[in-house]
Amino acid sequence: MISKILIILSVTFVLSLRAQQLSAIQAPAPGTGPAQTAPATADQQPDSENDVDMENWINFGGKTVDRLVSLGVERKIAESFFPASENDPSLWVKWQTARASDHQRFALLFFPCFPANDSAYLFALARQGGAWRVADHIEMDCHYDDSVSFETVWIRDPSRDEILVHHDCAGRGTGYLEQHFSVFSLSGGKLATELVTDEVFHDFQYDKPPHELDRKSVFTVIPVRDSRSRAIEETRSRTFDGKLTVQRRIFHWDAAKGKYVSSPFKPVEASPN
Repeated sequence: MISKILIILSVTFVLSLRAQQLSAIQAPAPGTGPAQTAPATADQQPDSENDVDMENWINFGGKTVDRLVSLGVERKIAESFFPASENDPSLWVKWQTARASDHQRFALLFFPCFPANDSAYLFALARQGGAWRVADHIEMDCHYDDSVSFETVWIRDPSRDEILVHHDCAGRGTGYLEQHFSVFSLSGGKLATELVTDEVFHDFQYDKPPHELDRKSVFTVIPVRDSRSRAIEETRSRTFDGKLTVQRRIFHWDAAKGKYVSSPFKPVEASPN
């Protein structure tokens, strides 16, 4: 009986010693082995270039202002939007990444118009030390209909996106309104203006005496035949004293001049029935 107990104790000791040896082999010594990534806390940026992850991190958790400031947004701008817009998802800041080149991306942070604020903001961010930081921003006027918006699309180069801004109010008054369409590129981390033209124009006393002029444009990026580049097509409808005309022109990038150049407007009319 005693011999059986001794055998059991001996086996148990050997198994315990073997387990300790295996543990020592598998566990790296302090300061060696692959570095471990600490899980992100609620206050740290997600270690991700996923647009949804970043937008959720900014807008949820009740720390939106502090998180925007950590990105490089001025506190007074962040505080002008939050918490006033906290309960309205349509007014939350929008996050979108885009391509600066084949191997480099940038991000856009957009503060939309809302009734208590006269301005919208678009921030450009670059990766610095593994985190996003504001590199530049533009302010846009929201007056008249709070319809300022933006989109990204490639035009000149398939590996590089440009930023199209719509309905930035440039002038207003009694019976008068002017909103602009603009194209920006990212150059050296800065937003560079490439094109500005009017998108909406209304004048109740155009060229006096009272004549009413309404002019609205739609901008579409279109392919260019036998080319890797694209162009911007503008279709403009114009109503002057009740008479409607529709015209169209094309903006091409002129590499020699380093700017967008437009073709003359051509009338657009339907064939008679």
